[in-house]
Amino acid sequence: MFNAIHVWWQIIVGVLLGVFYFGGLWLTVSKLSSFKQPAAWVSLSFLFRTAGVIGGFYIVSHFVFLDTAFSLLGFILARTILTKAASRTYSNADPKSDSKADL
Repeated sequence: MFNAIHVWWQIIVGVLLGVFYFGGLWLTVSKLSSFKQPAAWVSLSFLFRTAGVIGGFYIVSHFVFLDTAFSLLGFILARTILTKAASRTYSNADPKSDSKADL
């Protein structure tokens, strides 16, 4: 049986895994221009983030479908929140800093 604490725990773990994955993606992309070999860094970042998330789902789910489903729900929730936060950050940027604004 599932109780509310168990469900919320699964969702919170999913959110944390999502923050780990998408936060790591954001860090990688934001630092991409400073890398000497950006393709290698993107590949290593992808492998590290994916291994961490798959390992996290494996540890948390215990091969129970509902545990995995609630964790995945939290993961998608983190993606949605981080995507909206990032789009607000970039939409509030100064339009004069854009090179096309002078055209």
